Amino acid sequence: MDATMAYKRACVNAIEYLKKFGYSGEQASAGELGRQLDLSTFGLGAQSLNWALYNLVIGHAVSHAGEIAAVKGVQGLKGHPF
Repeated sequence: MDATMAYKRACVNAIEYLKKFGYSGEQASAGELGRQLDLSTFGLGAQSLNWALYNLVIGHAVSHAGEIAAVKGVQGLKGHPF
């Protein structure tokens, strides 16, 4: 049940995030994430809005978390909590 609630919270948070950029709740939740973006200027071709948000925003943050953990490890500190 916890995983289901976490997924629901993540979906609601994603919809609220898109509302900050002028999307209505219906647009954000009814397939707008599948809309194609032309990212060929950046050498990425045509990608969905979902792909762009995940890879360019979330993936970017995750890579920084890994870099921070590596630097902490080099300094003799505990990087990740596992």
